[in-house]
Amino acid sequence: MSRSRLLLPLLAVLFILGACQSEGKLTGEVFIVTEGGSNVELGDTEVRAVSSEEWKPYLREKRRRAKKVTAKKVSRMTPLLDSLEDMESTLERREDELRQVRNRYQPLSDMRATYADEMPTPEEIKGLYTVETAKAKMKPYGDDLYDIRKEKKLNPIDKTKTYFEVKDGRTSYWIHGSDVITEKRYKSHKRSQRGIDKEMEVKEMNYEKIQRKCESVKREVENISEILLDYGVMEYYFKGMPDPEKSDRTNSEGKFELTLTQNKSYYLVAKGRRSVGEETERYHWMVETSLESESSQVMLSNSNMSSTLPDSLDVLTDAQINTDRLAEALKSCN
Repeated sequence: MSRSRLLLPLLAVLFILGACQSEGKLTGEVFIVTEGGSNVELGDTEVRAVSSEEWKPYLREKRRRAKKVTAKKVSRMTPLLDSLEDMESTLERREDELRQVRNRYQPLSDMRATYADEMPTPEEIKGLYTVETAKAKMKPYGDDLYDIRKEKKLNPIDKTKTYFEVKDGRTSYWIHGSDVITEKRYKSHKRSQRGIDKEMEVKEMNYEKIQRKCESVKREVENISEILLDYGVMEYYFKGMPDPEKSDRTNSEGKFELTLTQNKSYYLVAKGRRSVGEETERYHWMVETSLESESSQVMLSNSNMSSTLPDSLDVLTDAQINTDRLAEALKSCN
């Protein structure tokens, strides 16, 4: 028997099988039921029909990639969290050390006179120094002109009971006696505070150094957290989807129509959104279906909406992220 005669029956069988794969209409509607019980149709929403033979391997590959990346990021984040906890403990210790030094520090203003009879005498006004809050005035009991820097040595030229007139270049101004101290008190303060200023400066530098490092590590943890979250939402699986066999956009009433092969498994994939006040709600659907007759209907609504990832796609739970520890770490360095 010739080869052509053998092929004829095979071609006939294939033709019959092809004829059996008839098409039908799948109609449906995309809508949301609000808390108040109202139906909100989602117009201009693309509904894609992707064959299950393509969709299921696609999901498995997306999950494999997500699991690989999240495992790598979590392994990087673990030592960073250890480091943040250590630095937070170090910051508390450094802050306590700095507080102790500050408690030993005596402001220059503590050395100023308290009462009028303690004001510098005419003999003492040749050597006056300003304290932290000194104010220059246009005249005694007048308005403030400007602040005078701390520890400025003055050149007094006149004195009332509680005010001193100070020569400043070609001009002069008045300053209250409580804003100055004598040279004797100034030098006494310097002797008593000798070394404290330097110690406090070193303590502050050490504290700020640890804090800068802590903030840098915290930013890296925040960046990793954002990357991990990208793999923990439905939107990740809606990026780079395979081409649909058929697709349609819903009309103003949220309705769609697809011509599909009967008795073939599909996934209806759609995402929609709507504005609620100042916020935007987003919705995702991945619904498996098949056309068993010439026509069928599928509703995409709250009941079959993928509001969260199913366990089969949730890689963050598998990554065993300690969310409580992460939340505490993100509060550090403040």
